Amino acid sequence: MQRKSDQGDRESPEKLINGLVVRLRNHILWDSVSVFLPPVLVAIYLAAYLYHGGWITLAVFLVSTFTAAGLLLAGLVMRRRLSSPSLRSAARLVDEHTGAKDRFVTLATLEPSACSPLFFGRVR
Repeated sequence: MQRKSDQGDRESPEKLINGLVVRLRNHILWDSVSVFLPPVLVAIYLAAYLYHGGWITLAVFLVSTFTAAGLLLAGLVMRRRLSSPSLRSAARLVDEHTGAKDRFVTLATLEPSACSPLFFGRVR
């Protein structure tokens, strides 16, 4: 049986755009982890192997391990900041995929208090 959608079932456009921004930020985080984590794990494994073989001391092992972990965190933070999506870019993405003719961009950049409620309600 097909269920009809009414106004109460629909999510507001603002929530839709904010949810998309959160999802895009999470994707950026997990993509960054998948890029930076393997080399860091290899570096830690190599340091552990050299420590276990007696080639380096405990202090060198700890310094190299903490340095690798610090570089991982720095890489994650820098990549997330540089490619963090804005509300405008998320709204443009929704407009492109739905063919909404810049309605979501208008909603993302429009202040409700700066325009008439009739206009805002119509765009919404």
